Amino acid sequence: MRNVVFRSARRHSRKFASQMDTLLSRGDFDGAASAKLGPDVGCLGRTIRAGLVAYRVAEEDSRDEVMESVARSLERQAQREVQSLKRGLSHLATVASTAPFVGLLGTTMGIVTAFQQMA
Repeated sequence: MRNVVFRSARRHSRKFASQMDTLLSRGDFDGAASAKLGPDVGCLGRTIRAGLVAYRVAEEDSRDEVMESVARSLERQAQREVQSLKRGLSHLATVASTAPFVGLLGTTMGIVTAFQQMA
């Protein structure tokens, strides 16, 4: 299930990157911030949008303040995206770490049963 989420996030992020490439390479931050690209923009899209919105809101401030505001916004959104991608991984890790022991238990029980039947 998590594999589906990761693949979907990668696919949407790549699509967003190809759509935003022309706008951002020209330096059209206002156009990029107001572009309507749909709801499925992936992790990259949500993060970049947060930075562009922070840029648009703070563009009247000094350059240092704008850059700081954008950096904070990008960092916060990146942390949110990491948390959403990590959701459910602890259950998967628990299953993965206990699976070898379940297999070992099955093997041990099989050997015990085989010796009992030989006796």
